[in-house]
Amino acid sequence: MTTTSVRAFVGANIKGTPKMSRRKVAEDLRSLRAHADLVVLQEFKWRTYWLALGANLRRWGSYPSAARGLATPVRAGQPVVWRRRVWRRVGSRGALLHKGRAGISEDRYLRAVLVEDRATGLRCWHGGTHNVVGGDEDTDGPVRRAMLDEDLDRLAAFLDDLASTGYPIVWQMDANVHRGTDAYRRLVQTVVDRGGAFYGEHGVEYLFAMHGEHGVVEVLSAWRLRAGDHLNTDHEARGITYRLRAR
Repeated sequence: MTTTSVRAFVGANIKGTPKMSRRKVAEDLRSLRAHADLVVLQEFKWRTYWLALGANLRRWGSYPSAARGLATPVRAGQPVVWRRRVWRRVGSRGALLHKGRAGISEDRYLRAVLVEDRATGLRCWHGGTHNVVGGDEDTDGPVRRAMLDEDLDRLAAFLDDLASTGYPIVWQMDANVHRGTDAYRRLVQTVVDRGGAFYGEHGVEYLFAMHGEHGVVEVLSAWRLRAGDHLNTDHEARGITYRLRAR
C-alpha cells in the first residue's frame, strides 16, 4: 500500500487588525515554516505581509501567487503555501466567501490547492478560509449573523466541490464560531455529514480532514502553536502530523 512519509500541516490567522510589523510577521512565518511543509494563512491582507512571505519562504509555492499578493493583497487573502521540494501543485480552486462590508469585514475567500507528494504521487487538497467575526451569538447584529450563515453555506458547497474530485481534504480555518451556538452545530454537521473528523480542540480555530476515493488522511497527532509562546499574532495556530495513504 502506497503511503507518504510523515508530513505536517498548519493553519494560522496572522493578525491584520491592527496591522503587525513586517518583522513580527516574518517571525511568525519562520515559526510556521519550522513546524510544517504546508501552511494556510488567514487575515493576510497587507502588502508588507506578502513581502515578508517572499523573503522568508523563498522556496515555497503560493496560491494566490506572490505577484498577486503584492498587487492586490486583500483579493489574494487566505493564501495556501507549500514547500516545493515536498509538494507539487496540480490544481487550485478559489471562491468568494463573502463580500466586504464597511466596519465589519473585507472581502474574504475560500482557497484550496491540490498538491501531489513528490515521492509517492499521492494527492490531497489543502485549504482554509476565514469567517466573519461576531455572527454566532443571538445578541449579534442581523448583518453579521446573515454573513456567517452565508459563510457556512459557501463552505459546505466548496467542500462538496473539492470532494467530487475524489481526493482527500485537509482544512484549517478561523471559523469564528463558539461551542454551544447554532453556528457551531452547523459547522460540525457540515464536516460530519461529509465523513470528516475534527482534530484538536474546538474553538475559534478548527482543523478537520476528510478521506477521498483516491486516498486516506492518517492523522498521527494534532498540535497547536500558542500565541505569545511561538507566535506574535493573537491567534493560536492549529496543526496536524499525518500521512497520506492510497486506498
